[in-house]
Amino acid sequence: MKFQGNSGFVFDCSSLKGKGDWLCTDLGSFVNKGQSGQIMTVEEGTITNSVRLPRRVQDQLPLEMGQYVVMTTYWKHAKYTDFCRMTTVIHNHDGSVVNYALAQYYFTGEPHKVSPNNNNNNNNKIYLNCNIN
Repeated sequence: MKFQGNSGFVFDCSSLKGKGDWLCTDLGSFVNKGQSGQIMTVEEGTITNSVRLPRRVQDQLPLEMGQYVVMTTYWKHAKYTDFCRMTTVIHNHDGSVVNYALAQYYFTGEPHKVSPNNNNNNNNKIYLNCNIN
């Protein structure tokens, strides 16, 4: 992928070989800057309630049927700190992850070309970064 503007992608994760493959890019390393979550209650296809997910695990209550957690992770590029990524996944009430995920790439300033960091150990070969920490 070559980015010079803001973009978003929806992934059908059921068609990928690995569950984290949708996070792999040739854009270099991203640094995890934190997460936020919303608990959504859905009744008959309509969101009837939305509350912020408590940050402390001990404050989180088990989800009920019809409740989902929409979890967003915020990332900054290791080389271009004005280039960011937001990834969003949805968890069912039983903790399983739905098959779709969203990745948004955006610039906090003026869009520009993005290239991966050089890695002196790879003999100048391009590689896909799959570090999803």
